[in-house]
Order: sequence, then C-alpha cells, then structure tokens
Amino acid sequence: MAIDFPNSPTAGQLHTVNGKTWSYTGSRWENVVASTTKQVRDSATSTSLASGDKNNIVRFTGASAQTLTVDNVLTTGDSSSVFQDGAGIVNFSAGTGVTLYSPGAFSTRAQYSKVDVTCVASGQYRLSGDVMPAFVLSGGQLSVDTGIYRAIGFTASGTLTVQSSGTVEYLIVGGGGSGGGRHGGGGGAGGYRTGTMSLTAGNYTVTIGAGGAAIINTDTNGNDGTASSFSTVSSAGGGGGGSWDVGRSGRAGGSGGGASNNTQSNGLAGAGNTPSVSPSQGNNGGASTGAGDGLGGGGGGASAVGGTASGITAGSGGSGTLNTILGPSYYWAGGGGGGTWINQVAGAGGAGGGGGGAGAGTNTPAGAASSALAINSGSAGTNGVNGVGGNGGANTGGGGGAGQQTPAGTAGYNTASGAGGSGIIIFKYVR
Repeated sequence: MAIDFPNSPTAGQLHTVNGKTWSYTGSRWENVVASTTKQVRDSATSTSLASGDKNNIVRFTGASAQTLTVDNVLTTGDSSSVFQDGAGIVNFSAGTGVTLYSPGAFSTRAQYSKVDVTCVASGQYRLSGDVMPAFVLSGGQLSVDTGIYRAIGFTASGTLTVQSSGTVEYLIVGGGGSGGGRHGGGGGAGGYRTGTMSLTAGNYTVTIGAGGAAIINTDTNGNDGTASSFSTVSSAGGGGGGSWDVGRSGRAGGSGGGASNNTQSNGLAGAGNTPSVSPSQGNNGGASTGAGDGLGGGGGGASAVGGTASGITAGSGGSGTLNTILGPSYYWAGGGGGGTWINQVAGAGGAGGGGGGAGAGTNTPAGAASSALAINSGSAGTNGVNGVGGNGGANTGGGGGAGQQTPAGTAGYNTASGAGGSGIIIFKYVR
C-alpha cells in the first residue's frame, strides 16, 4: 500500500502511518525503528520503584538484604525487571495503595535471580520469575489448615521437610514416665517446651520420645520416659514413680515421679525440670506423707507439682498445660495419679492430670481418668484386688498411674502400673 507522505517536508519531520513512524532526512523518508535498549539503575541499598524504571532494569548490588518498595508508579501493562546481582536477597514490599501478588515468597531466590514487577491493574502488581518458594513444611502424621495458618504434628519419629525460610511456633513434649509398680507414686509427665525458631530450607530429624513401659508384678520404680527433640530443643522424658519397697523415691525427669512409702519411711518426690532448662519444662512429683503401708504421691505435670498423698488417698497427678497450637484447647503433659493399699483399708487412687493416667485404688473408686480436654485422655485406674494403674494418653506425654497390691498372704504382687504416654512435636506457621 502506498504511503501518502506530506508535501514539502523539512529535515527531522516525523510521519506515522499504521503504527510505523517515518523521519525525513532532508532528502528521503526513512523508517524509524524504536529503540529496545533498556536503562539500568543500580542500587546497593533499599529503594523504591520509580516511574523511570518503567520497562527498565533495577539492579541490586548490596551484600546484605535490601527492600524494593513497589509504589504505584506504573500504568497497566508496564513492568520493571529486578536483578539480584549482590549476595543480599531483594525483598518486595507494597507501597501505599498497592497490592502485591506472588506465586511464592515476596523476595528473590538467590544471587543472579531476575524478578519482573508488572502492573496488571491500577494499584495491583504481580511478581514473576525467580522468586523464593513459599515457606512450606511437610511431614508428620497430623495436619490442621485454617487458610491463615497451618500446623503439622509428629506422633512418631520422622523427617520434617522445609521449603524456603521462615519462623515456626513449636510444641515439644517428651514421653511420660510410668507409675510405680506396688502401690507407688504416679509417673511424671514428659517435659513440656514451647517457643519459636527460624528455619531454613532443608530436611530436619524429628525424634518422638516413648512413654515409660508399665511395671508388671514387680516391686520397682516406674520406668522413665524418653526425650523428644528437634534441632537444639529437647524435652526430657518424665520420671518413673516410686514403689513400695524397692526405690520409694520418685525419679527425676521433665516432670518428676511421685514418691511412695512403707511402714519404715517415706520416699522423696522426684525432681522436675531435669535436666534444667529455662523456662522450666516441668514440675516435681508429689510427696508421700500418709501413715501406713503404701500411699503414693502424684507425678508432676507441666503446670503443677504432683499432688501430695494424704490420709488414705493417694496424690493426684499434676495438671497438664492447655495449648491451642492445634486449634482447639488441649491439655499436654499431665502427671499420673498415685496408687494406694493401706493394709487393705479402703484407699482411693489419685486422679490423672490432663493426659495423665490414674492410680489404682483399694475397695473404693480408683483414680479418675484425665480431662476429656486431652487430645488422648489418660485412662482410669482399676479398683480392688489386682488394681492396675491407668495409662498416660498417647502422644500427650502424660504420666502413668501407679499400681497396687493383692491382699496380704497372696503369693507375688499381681499388680501393674500404667505406662507413660508417648510424646509429640507440633509446628505451626502462618501460610
């Protein structure tokens, strides 16, 4: 198609036809090719997007992290390219009246990353290119997702996989100790620790502590639980409860086991927060101060010392701690209840703390099961001949309840304490 150029043009005069521009040189018309050269603006510190960056490049050269504030300076369809040429990552922040969108995190991934900032509508800007992946955690057996935050939990040892970098809230509970075997003290709860920590991309080992095994037909202390651990944080296993004759004192642990006694002496309550950390991961077990033949204190819990045995009633397990990391409020790390015999006189077993098992009783109701607010409630003890302590709730770190003894003159002990509940580790983060 012929182009109708102006008559008598002057040198430098421009003429546009069908989107193409022509320039008169003084002797002829020549097509003007639009320049595709982009301008580069270097910055070693944080800066803001400027109108002059339209369809150009902003290159960051700093050694530490820098921020590009995206102000509303581009029009729809315009974009700017951002390069991270230095070691410091580039974080993107929305300026006044701007909403930023990204398929991952709002930062460059690594040195030499390129990210385009495009205005898709007034005040709406999208990042595309080599952005850092979103902070995502995977692994474990429990998952809660509200759309605002996500929590994942490990009820068994495994591997936590982390994409990108971010901060998590954590709950780490050790395995609970078991109750003493022969009308003894309740098992101490596993150590209870909460806090926050920063994580970078990679795989991390998660170790879940086992509860102490039940004592079957022997006059011995309860077994200690084992520690749950992640990175630099470890929550100790709960201490085993004391027994009537062999080891009347409760054992030390995240929370201590309750003491037992016999006609000669009272044992000592097991120490909590062992090994010592700050803030404390647990409490001492309960004392045995009642007169007579066999009366156990409660195991210590995350929020309270184990109950003291009194009269003919064994001590209750120390209370666990309420925590909402999974959404609902649940008790964690309650102590186990103590057991009783008192020369066949009616004696009540101690109740379990939140998540803790209850102690066995004699001819009266045994200790009650722990609160239904535990994610897995500890079980109740049984009553009368061959009384059995209740188990600590699985994955609550609850202590096990103490057992009791068959009537005098019966061969053997024929008793069993409750096992400690296994531990748990939970991570929570903002999506």
